[in-house]
Amino acid sequence: MKIQSVFLLFVLPICSFGQMRHNYLRAPVKGTVSLSGTFGELRGNHFHKGIDIRTKKRKGVKIYAAASGYISKVVLSPWGYGKRVEITHPNGYKTLYAHLDRFNAKIESLVKRKQYQRKRNFLTVYPSQKNFSVKKGELIGYSGNTGSSQAPHLHFELRDANGIAYNPLSYGIRVKDHAPPTVRNVYVIPLDGSTIINGANEPYTLALPRSQGSIQSDEIIKVAGRVGIAVDTEDAQNSANRNGIYSIKLTINGDEAFYQKMDYLQPQRSKFIRSHM
Repeated sequence: MKIQSVFLLFVLPICSFGQMRHNYLRAPVKGTVSLSGTFGELRGNHFHKGIDIRTKKRKGVKIYAAASGYISKVVLSPWGYGKRVEITHPNGYKTLYAHLDRFNAKIESLVKRKQYQRKRNFLTVYPSQKNFSVKKGELIGYSGNTGSSQAPHLHFELRDANGIAYNPLSYGIRVKDHAPPTVRNVYVIPLDGSTIINGANEPYTLALPRSQGSIQSDEIIKVAGRVGIAVDTEDAQNSANRNGIYSIKLTINGDEAFYQKMDYLQPQRSKFIRSHM
């Protein structure tokens, strides 16, 4: 049986959010932006298509338009995103503000009128571009905990006309982040019943010595057959939350074997999360 020695090097870079493609967006909240959920992180049955902005577990925090445009959609729902507003911008992109407690006075007035007309509590309204234009930084609503939300926060998304979601942190929203990602474990996984890893057909956990914030293992693993590599990691981003990482790279003997970077998500690929994991 042929045994090969494998050397693995993981690189989990901290995303430098200072290198923006442009500064199209402003933060939808005032003050320092802190995240309880990152773009593209793995959820139970989907990739997270936006960022979750912390509001100190409070309802009623003022939410502002991230860019100029017009209110193109308002939704009241007991599920999903709950109360939400969508703004369409001149470049065709849209921003979404979800789990709101209430809207600004003008939107609230429109919604109340439509509720009486349709005799429904939950509904979707498409305001006219002419009457509901907004400027960058204009108040549009207040943070809440509506829909499928576990605690008060703002779920924020950036999409194009085709529904492709983009990482808002690449378009002007800045987050203080001086903490490197944390690697909990790295595993070598047998991909079939004939694979042998260090003498057994079982997943093998690498020993990960730590030194000055970096992690590297020089351990030699003896492998026969096909194996996979799994990593358990998170990025706290200067908070107590276990957020998803921005990018990860696997190299084998200097050659890139896998590279992931969360810049955008196509809607039809969200169902492939199980294959990805």
